[in-house]
Parts: sequence; C-alpha cells; structure tokens
Amino acid sequence: MCSIFKKESSQWSNKKQTIRAKIVACHDGDTCKALHNSKKITLRLLGIDAPELAQEPVALSKASRERLRALTVNKLCTLKIHGLDRYKRHLTEIHCSKNFVNKTLVEEGLAYAYPGLHQRGLDWAESAELEARKKQLGIFQGKALKQTPWEYRKNINKRTL
Repeated sequence: MCSIFKKESSQWSNKKQTIRAKIVACHDGDTCKALHNSKKITLRLLGIDAPELAQEPVALSKASRERLRALTVNKLCTLKIHGLDRYKRHLTEIHCSKNFVNKTLVEEGLAYAYPGLHQRGLDWAESAELEARKKQLGIFQGKALKQTPWEYRKNINKRTL
C-alpha cells in the first residue's frame, strides 16, 4: 500500500512523493479528486489559491474550476505530493499533458500565488502571478475580485462565529 494512504498523517506529512494518478473530479479551482490504486484521494493544488465558488463574481470562480477540469479530468497525471494540509488534503503539484497545472492557472489569471512561496523553493508562483497582473488577465483585471480568496474565507468565518 502506498504510504499516502496511511492513517497516521504525521508519518508522511513532510515527505515528498511522486505518483501517477487519474484525476476524476474538480470541486473548485484548486481542489481535485484523483484515483490512485483504486483509492480516491483529495488534492489541494500547492502554491495557489483560486476564488471560492460562492465568491463574487461567481463567473471567475467557475472559470477557474472549468479550466482546471479541462486541464486534468479523465487524464493520467503526475502528482508531486509535498505533504498534507490541515484538512488532510494532499498538497500537490499537478503535471498533466506537458502542463504544470498549478502554474498555468496562475499564469492565466485564474488563481493567486500564495505570498512568500519563493522562500519554500516555489519561485514559479510569484513570477507567474506578476505576468498575469501585467497582462491584466482574469482575476487581475482591475478590481475583478473585491477581495482575495483568503480574505473572503476570513470574512465568512467571522460571520459564522
């Protein structure tokens, strides 16, 4: 059994692994389900943050999800897994059909790069976002989004407390 399926996440949470798996679904612009060795695993694209599905304007959220689906669903992809997040999703770089999917979504203005990633060896993220901002693509068109996805989640959480 592949170690990514062990119940004890601390045994591998910082261990990098590369596997091949078929992407079977995308929930939003930065979360997918993959099938590996007959098991479904949840993937969170490493280094990016796409608009939340309920975040206005919804069209940008849907565009991000649809692009992720087009790049990945029903394709056998290489997954570079970097560990688990707090929700036990596999933090993953997805490489599919010669596309580095995480980077593509940022380059096309469909997701933000997490700030400070260059300090973790993810130099591609910030440079991809700078290019998308220069070209004013997607979420970087003027004030396309009123707030970043992380600000949106923070405000939603405040309202529910």
